[in-house]
Amino acid sequence: MARTTFSGPLRVGNAQKTKNPEFAGATALVAWGYIPDPTAAATTEVQKWIFGSERTGKLILPPNSVVYRLEVDGSATGGTNPTFNLGFKNANDSTEFDVDGLVVNGDADGDGIIKFGDATAGNDLATILPANGTTASNDPIIITGGVGNSAPTGGNVAFRLYYFVWDFTNGTDGSQK
Repeated sequence: MARTTFSGPLRVGNAQKTKNPEFAGATALVAWGYIPDPTAAATTEVQKWIFGSERTGKLILPPNSVVYRLEVDGSATGGTNPTFNLGFKNANDSTEFDVDGLVVNGDADGDGIIKFGDATAGNDLATILPANGTTASNDPIIITGGVGNSAPTGGNVAFRLYYFVWDFTNGTDGSQK
């Protein structure tokens, strides 16, 4: 099967505008992540998932990413209804972080989908990251994750993180809520 490559930015917003005030829809992107130790602090950097047994490196999203959905494969063990948190930190500003901005006490030992409005959705799900007030910065985002309120004793949590990148060229703060 042939592969398709593309070197241009995949964005939404004013970048697609010419004369029409409407804009094209966002291109969905998917990042695969992995929390190898769900007993670790929620400030722990998650790993990007590499198919097979190899897991390596930080899971980093581009500036102005909007995470809108997660598919979770929770394989944590122990505890009573073990939970995990998923958040982020600004790669270039250590004061900009939210340990449960994407998922708050998600099910660490089950499979499921987390989307905006769900009970376990963090307050920054479906907002532009980093959520430093009303506008995002131009810095990449490092995804973090670990233990929730009900601690597991072992296992792991794998997930697919769905996002798109918001283009700020239209001069607005890009809020979509």
